[in-house]
Amino acid sequence: MLEWHTDHLGRRHPRVFFAPAGFNANAALAAYAVSLAEVLKLGDLIMAVYKGPWNYVMNHATNTELAAFVRAEYLGSSAQRTARVARRLLEWVTNGRFTELQIRNAFSLTLTQWNTLKAKMQALIADEDAVMAAAGE
Repeated sequence: MLEWHTDHLGRRHPRVFFAPAGFNANAALAAYAVSLAEVLKLGDLIMAVYKGPWNYVMNHATNTELAAFVRAEYLGSSAQRTARVARRLLEWVTNGRFTELQIRNAFSLTLTQWNTLKAKMQALIADEDAVMAAAGE
């Protein structure tokens, strides 16, 4: 079966699957339509944090959702991913996507805690830059 779902921007997303006889396609497709919105939102969040430019325009997620996603990613990621998230967070603050206050609120930090975290992020980014610039002898 081939089913097309259209999102709120008019973009079409195909869904292809094989269905046995007696399969309730309407129920399956309705469930897929709900999950598609979440998949598209997650794709936007990943692009905004890891793959896209700092000013990536999200079509399926909000800045509030992005702030919550970044907080979860920063707190639960590996060292390398933490450095990437830190770099992106500071890019956003520098370029105006988020203010320091918005980041502080997303992370539930006081000004002193934010300043400490920001210094740690800057050091982490500098360390990552040093590793990336290293060359064999």
